[in-house]
Amino acid sequence: MSARRNRAGGRIMARENLEARQDAASSQPRTDSLPSTTLISASTTSYIQPTTAIPLTTAFIPPSTCTQNLLTMLEPPTYLIWANEPVPAENQTSTACYPSEFLQAYTSVSSGSVGSSVVPAMSPLVCPDHYCTMFAKANNYVACCPSGYQFHPPDTMIDTSRPGYGGTCYSDFGVSQTYPVIAYNEAGDTASQIFSASVSGAQAYAHPIDGFALSSPTTVGCPTRISSLPSDTSTSSTSTISPSPSNGSAPSSTPSTAAIAGASVGSIVALAAIVGFIWYILGYYRRNRKPPPPPPKIQHQRDGLPRHEKEGDFTCVEIGTSARLQEKEKFRHSELNDGHGAFEMSAVPVYEMDATEEKKRLSRMMMNWKTSR
Repeated sequence: MSARRNRAGGRIMARENLEARQDAASSQPRTDSLPSTTLISASTTSYIQPTTAIPLTTAFIPPSTCTQNLLTMLEPPTYLIWANEPVPAENQTSTACYPSEFLQAYTSVSSGSVGSSVVPAMSPLVCPDHYCTMFAKANNYVACCPSGYQFHPPDTMIDTSRPGYGGTCYSDFGVSQTYPVIAYNEAGDTASQIFSASVSGAQAYAHPIDGFALSSPTTVGCPTRISSLPSDTSTSSTSTISPSPSNGSAPSSTPSTAAIAGASVGSIVALAAIVGFIWYILGYYRRNRKPPPPPPKIQHQRDGLPRHEKEGDFTCVEIGTSARLQEKEKFRHSELNDGHGAFEMSAVPVYEMDATEEKKRLSRMMMNWKTSR
């Protein structure tokens, strides 16, 4: 099936939703600074608009399948394509992709051939995960759309306190690209089909979540480029969403609790790893460092010759003076070479012999020798 909606499809859808909500029969006094109770009539059924704010204080994290932008084609004659439609058919509800607070008073409305819904205001409101703040007005009023979707406010305001109520989130289909959808018939039966947009301006729609933030937003739109509708082909278009609200204020989606917790745990683990690495390096150097070199020996010059001073860590002992030298025994063997070396001379004094008699004898011998000649 090909879509036959012009480029103003987002405005057309907003106007159709407005018509389903706008048949106000009466108003009741305001009870808590929220929109007054409005009786909305669609066909023969009247729906009371919720007047009590429902807090949504934490960023709802949907299952991963919801972030894949599942497309639902509603029953004929509209064949409208919605992303993650909570009530795709009568008596059928799909709640996994929406906060329970949002669905507490959610009512699907059918006005002729136009589908719409009655939804409560969230106060305070924190946009769910994978949602962006796409619309902002006074009193911290914001409207959140799924990532990749833009927001078109209602052409005629339903309630001045909720200027975005009745608006629609929308995203353009790429021409000639194919998209898998789950199609419903009148009986509520489903079938998987492939949708292809034959002309430009074909769009898918999504329900905004609107309410009052805790503080005035600072930016409007998704902060980064986000892929638009998932295509059945490998090629997908991207769009940078940056619409500006008329009052100049701009909200931003709040980081999810899981993202904050993950970042905190990651920082702690990284810090512990760095500390452990530093501790290991210090221990390695302590185990492998070399002892300091010994202090240099002190050398002096005296009389032109080097004099080395004894290290101060040795103890010098003076030889005792009370010991008496003892003379060696007579003919004592030397202790060198196990007694086979040189002998030590006896310390007994050697006395010189008397030379008088010897001289007389030698004189007589000389005289006899001369006589014999």
